[in-house]
This record gives sequence, structure tokens and C-alpha cells, in this order.
Amino acid sequence: MDFLSITEKDVLANNDIRIMPVDTAEDMYNEMVRLSVNKIKENNSLGKRTSLILPVGPTGQYRRLARVINM
Repeated sequence: MDFLSITEKDVLANNDIRIMPVDTAEDMYNEMVRLSVNKIKENNSLGKRTSLILPVGPTGQYRRLARVINM
């Protein structure tokens, strides 16, 4: 499948893709950080390592994620 050619219609028709609408880019960054941190915490409680595959863009969440992880 050519993932760069997926249309909005394709995404909405696929029940395997979870969509989380947000109002702003800031909301998207915060949600991505929240989901990542929750997964890390969950895995830590189970004694499991966490590996994240992080996209090259957008990148607004990475500084926030690093700040939260390093707290």
C-alpha cells in the first residue's frame, strides 16, 4: 500500500485506524506526549522496555516529551 496516497475517505472507512480529532497543533502535541508517557509508565510497571518509532514531522511534541520524561 502506498501510504502517501491514502485519502481521508480511506482512513474513515478503515476500522483498524483509530482517529483522535483535536482542535489545534498544540493539542495534538500534548496528546502525543500523553499517550507516549502513559505507554512508558505502563511498560515500566510491567518491567518491559519501551521502544518508540517517532515520525520526522511534525516535531513540536519531542521537546515536550523529553521534558516530561526527564522530570
